[in-house]
Amino acid sequence: MNRWIIAVSLVLASSAAPAEIFKCENRATGEIEFKDSPCTVEQTEQALPEALGDAPTLTGGEERVALAAIMDEDRARFQAVCEEQLDRETLTDSQFKRHCESALQNQAECKLKASRMFPEKVYAAYIAGLAEGLSQEAASSRAKVRENWGGVSSEQAMIMAQPAADFTSDCIQTIFD
Repeated sequence: MNRWIIAVSLVLASSAAPAEIFKCENRATGEIEFKDSPCTVEQTEQALPEALGDAPTLTGGEERVALAAIMDEDRARFQAVCEEQLDRETLTDSQFKRHCESALQNQAECKLKASRMFPEKVYAAYIAGLAEGLSQEAASSRAKVRENWGGVSSEQAMIMAQPAADFTSDCIQTIFD
């Protein structure tokens, strides 16, 4: 009962306050939480101004190339993560490599899914940069260019960044499952 009163108070207070309150589900516990930043793509899109402009069209091929590029860039560093997470004693070398490669792909997919939480132009610039052979950092820098963000203010960009970061963290925690 006490939680319900707090939740209703937060919702009512949000109508008078300039910031919105978003209803979110904690992926780890399944519990409902209320946050001051969006936690889904739909909530993020609703919080954005409409004037983001048209985004370049992406092909499935570019996304596959981007996925492969992320995996290639992360592969060497990811080996240490696999050593920590996988029990080499119970796996053959080929099983270890297969499990590690699968987890690496899961991690890359987490990164791509999180990048979809940003405006289309930002996402498209990031994917195109990866497909052209840029590093993740360089592709991210290209995507951050002001023209890709349209009318999004710095505050709105920060609002979008938090759910993407939370999603990435939650998603990456499950890559070995």
